[in-house]
Amino acid sequence: MVMRISRPMKRAGTKNEQFKKRVPTALLPLLRGKKLSIYLPETTAPDSATYMVTVTLGDMITFSLGAPVSRLAKVRHAAALGHVEAFLDAAQRGPEDLSHMDITSLLGEIHKALLAQYEADPPARHKIVVDDGVEEWSELSEWQDMITDAEEGIRTLTPQGRAAAVARVSRIVDLDAFLSARALVLSEKSYRDLVEGLPATLRRVAETLAQRSHGNYATDPYAAQYPQWKAKTTAARRSTDEYVKTFDDLFDRWKAADKRAASTISTWRGYLARFTKFVGHDDPHRVERADALRWKDALIAEGLKKISTTYLAALNTLYRFGLRDSETTGISKLDLKGMADSVPKAEQLTDA
Repeated sequence: MVMRISRPMKRAGTKNEQFKKRVPTALLPLLRGKKLSIYLPETTAPDSATYMVTVTLGDMITFSLGAPVSRLAKVRHAAALGHVEAFLDAAQRGPEDLSHMDITSLLGEIHKALLAQYEADPPARHKIVVDDGVEEWSELSEWQDMITDAEEGIRTLTPQGRAAAVARVSRIVDLDAFLSARALVLSEKSYRDLVEGLPATLRRVAETLAQRSHGNYATDPYAAQYPQWKAKTTAARRSTDEYVKTFDDLFDRWKAADKRAASTISTWRGYLARFTKFVGHDDPHRVERADALRWKDALIAEGLKKISTTYLAALNTLYRFGLRDSETTGISKLDLKGMADSVPKAEQLTDA
């Protein structure tokens, strides 16, 4: 797997967090200049709508996460990192040969994506005055001209002709961005087959959109002709096997991330063992804020002192680390911010 842990970065002149990841040197000849598209969530909700960010690949993959330091920035960073690593993994594995059915499925994905983008507000039709009367003009007419030019390029049966065809219809669909958004790197044959099937697909889209522009929203007659695309999610998504499984796993990840004092390691491991015994299980993903609050109350009831700078500080630090590196730890919740504020001053300041 091509990977290195990446975290949100700052850029001078903006408050928004930045995504930055270096492209492996061995992949630069293949990827430099190509486009990479990534879908990022609009909110932190699990079922959030997404928006697309497209970048041109160079030595670094860099783009704004569109949010300052926040949970949203971390969620977007995790989504971006998963996609970028899936794309780099696909590039490292090498170009992929797809079956005829897979190619047809991908063309169906293009068909579906363009309808989703345009059918609510299809390209407008306009009436214009000409010397001999009135003519109707639509942006779809330009689409048809682009598609015709693309067909002519494809008929040359040359790589140059196919490249010209892809460039000609790029205003309608950016094919390279479409493929990268699905972490796909195609073999020469599969890419050629996809390009050669593109004009017919775009004509079908234009035909359906023309019907939509006249108010006909009947079922798209072409949608059912395309087989369902089956994304290869096994290779594209990082395995949850990498996530921490126990409190000791989380503690060991935190310990390895930086140089820690031996006394801190020994003392904090004791704090964590005490918390594990209190909650009655060894799964850091099951912990809720209420568990930590109940533990705080139990510690106060025992008459222990300085709990905000010892027990609670240790738990808070471990979970802040887990949230910061959520793409590898799997920790996605538990905000302990402000818990120490509710500890009576006597418990905060008085020695045991």
